[in-house]
Amino acid sequence: MIFLHLILTKMEKGYITNMFTEEKYRGQGIATYLLKKLVVEAGKSGVSKLWLGASEMGKPVYKKFGFKETDEWLELNI
Repeated sequence: MIFLHLILTKMEKGYITNMFTEEKYRGQGIATYLLKKLVVEAGKSGVSKLWLGASEMGKPVYKKFGFKETDEWLELNI
């Protein structure tokens, strides 16, 4: 099971509030697939930047996808 939640702002930015993959489904590329879909759909909606807070375990997934670490967040320019 994967839970994914996105909040879009009026400033053409999107914040991913929660993304979690149940342990037995990890390592199968499911989260990456959903993240790719999310980025495409966010771009179609006029979003130019996504940002999120990630756990230490999640950071490598997002960095591999292209998110860059800032002082507080991980950000992706679309």
